[in-house]
Amino acid sequence: MPVHSNDTALSELLEQTAEGDLVHLTKDGQLAAVVLSRKAYDELLLALSADARHELADIIEQSRRDVAQAGLDRSVVDEAIAAVRAR
Repeated sequence: MPVHSNDTALSELLEQTAEGDLVHLTKDGQLAAVVLSRKAYDELLLALSADARHELADIIEQSRRDVAQAGLDRSVVDEAIAAVRAR
């Protein structure tokens, strides 16, 4: 949504976030939203993505251990991953 220069409140929000500030918006005294800069948003997405990759790696390793503990070849997990990727 474009913000026009005569839109004072939104212009002020943009200035604050451009300076790197997080702006907390409240409704009825409760935090309702947080406005952040594009750079902060991109950094947040990158961090979430890294966390998700790390969590997935942990799950895959646990699956390999579980498969080995069941007496199966650990490569079964890798084959399953390859099958999913091939879809």
